[in-house]
Amino acid sequence: MSISPVTMSPMILSFVSTKKTEEEDSEYEKIKTMLKMLGIEPTGDKEVDKLVLQQAINDKVSEAANAGSSSAYNPFTDLLEFLEITSTGNVDKDYDNVIDELDYRIYMADDDEEKAYYQSLRDEADSLYTENNYDNQRQDMFMGASQIADYYKFMITG
Repeated sequence: MSISPVTMSPMILSFVSTKKTEEEDSEYEKIKTMLKMLGIEPTGDKEVDKLVLQQAINDKVSEAANAGSSSAYNPFTDLLEFLEITSTGNVDKDYDNVIDELDYRIYMADDDEEKAYYQSLRDEADSLYTENNYDNQRQDMFMGASQIADYYKFMITG
């Protein structure tokens, strides 16, 4: 029994279509994995899930860009006024400015009593920052950036 060109053609077409389906399935598996990483349950429809993933990534990018700057409550207002520092409107930057100024004043203190006073203010600023979970927001922003990087790596490598 020999293989004729007529019977060969459907076999090749079958192999090519199977290979293409496997590639599409692997892409969808990656999409489902990324959705699960973001805490979103896949719908089962590849196109819908792809759009949902893109929207979720865009939301993460927006959150990361606005992290810290959209907070209406600034716990450092009193310290900023006392130290005569102008607020930037961003809690993270205000915290950094307060810490920098207090470190400078601790370093330049004339006596131990003044140094202890500024150190207690610095400790208060640290506790305000951690109590209000602003340090966690910074970590969440980096986690979001990591997920975005994973998504772009996936899109580039396919």
